[in-house]
Amino acid sequence: REREKEKEKDREREREGEKKEAERKDRERDRDREREGEKKEAERKDKDRDREGEKERKPRSRSRSRARGRLRLASSSSSSSSSSGRMGKVPTTRILSAVPSQAIVPTAPAATAAAATTTAPGPMPLALPAGGTAGGTIAGTGLPPLGMADARFLEAMKSGDPVSIFCAQHGADYSAEQALRALPVELQCRVLNEGPLRAVNPSAVLMSRIRKVRQVQPGMFYLG
Repeated sequence: REREKEKEKDREREREGEKKEAERKDRERDRDREREGEKKEAERKDKDRDREGEKERKPRSRSRSRARGRLRLASSSSSSSSSSGRMGKVPTTRILSAVPSQAIVPTAPAATAAAATTTAPGPMPLALPAGGTAGGTIAGTGLPPLGMADARFLEAMKSGDPVSIFCAQHGADYSAEQALRALPVELQCRVLNEGPLRAVNPSAVLMSRIRKVRQVQPGMFYLG
């Protein structure tokens, strides 16, 4: 009987050992499953991040390509407008002086004083715009030439006054015109022969030229 009891105890121990071993294996399997699940979850999250990154990159690349296309269109339109502006420019006429070049610089104080007393300029020929005639129209069309649509310019052309024509053609204001008219004829010729007033503020450019010719020839002063 004792032997049977011992055998029975041994069997119970073996059963307990087998049971514990089975439980240990079950725990290990559960741990392995948890690890695999965590690994799969991490992989899934990584894939989701990659997809979101690709989605974000696509709109950015599209917006960049659209911006590049807009820049190209803007540059092409600006270049075409600048080229059309160059093609549409009309050469500005140059005022020619009828006074001999020798009379521009006085050679004696008496000549300077005589020039200072002169207030009204003499008639000076004006080069007509391209296609213009002496009557103030384009040959064969009866239309006013380019740059003569302004009423002030038409009046200046009728009067034959070079100072009025120059100021009206370039848009100089009345005060600048009077300052130019107050100069002697020789200095007026110098100012007019410097060419057109290519600036946003032509009156300021004209006044600058007037001041410059006064400084070049001392003794001349503003009469207006």
